[in-house]
Amino acid sequence: MSEHFEGGYNAIERKEEPATKVFVEVGTNQLPVTFMAKREFKGNEMYVGIDTDAEMVRFARHATEEGQNATFIEARGEQLPLKDGSVDEIFFGNVFGAPRIPEHKKTKFLDEAERVLKTGGSLVIKETNTPPDFAKLTKLFAGRNLHEERKLTPKDKEWVEELRKYEDLGLMTDNSSYLVFLKKITAQ
Repeated sequence: MSEHFEGGYNAIERKEEPATKVFVEVGTNQLPVTFMAKREFKGNEMYVGIDTDAEMVRFARHATEEGQNATFIEARGEQLPLKDGSVDEIFFGNVFGAPRIPEHKKTKFLDEAERVLKTGGSLVIKETNTPPDFAKLTKLFAGRNLHEERKLTPKDKEWVEELRKYEDLGLMTDNSSYLVFLKKITAQ
């Protein structure tokens, strides 16, 4: 596993081959994707949940079923302890709309996401609690090595199916909610 983590960080001890698909959630709070979407990470898949709050990391770890290839790290989204080009998918749920997070940190989050994603890797942004104006969010993507593939809102027929990959409670959203899917287009 150390091939994914900087500084020899070996979060998961496994006897099988190293993970070939790495999913990172930044800002797990107490209810990570492993719980909210009942999504399982087994076999060659690995889940890494990151939050700045030790208590949230503890709650998230407790909410995740035993037997999953999952680890939780207390770290900052603007300084991910992951190697360049080591992540297949990175997910931010209700992070970019959070009024308590300053804009300069949101820019750093995108810098780090771009750094750790593999070429062709996906960045998914879900905003259902306090979604920022989408035009404002897209300005953060400008000039990056990230291509917006699609945006979904509750009005789209794929909304429920796609949202359930990240949470099962998102049906309680309003029409300002959205999911944005971006792809890293080239190596840096």
